[in-house]
Amino acid sequence: MLWSLLLFSWACSAADPSQPLRVENQRLHVVPGGGSGAVYMDVINSGDSEDRLIRVEVEGVQDVQTHQTSQGEDGVARMRAAPDGFAVPANSSLKLERGGKHIMLLGIGQPLPQVGESVAVTLHFEKAGALPVEVPVREYGE
Repeated sequence: MLWSLLLFSWACSAADPSQPLRVENQRLHVVPGGGSGAVYMDVINSGDSEDRLIRVEVEGVQDVQTHQTSQGEDGVARMRAAPDGFAVPANSSLKLERGGKHIMLLGIGQPLPQVGESVAVTLHFEKAGALPVEVPVREYGE
């Protein structure tokens, strides 16, 4: 009984309440025939304060940028770099998706990652610091 109580106490204290961020629905798409791609995911912030995704590192990629796609007045979609990253609101989430905010990969090394493989991605946040994530490679357009 005492052993299980100690184990329960340790497990509760091992959880890091200062790390309220988690990632879901992560996926990486490589543009067919090219050395570029994009990472999409949902970053969930269960904390009481906003954080900011400020930098991303992806294994085997030369240049990783935060980007945002928006519709111009002429109806044409335009993609632009977001060098300040993205806010992750308190008790909310940041959705990185096609046609919106996303992580752009330029200069993906050879051999290109294949569907079914996973790539190591490290998200760097202003407050929470580094958050390593394994991101599966999915079919382009999926």
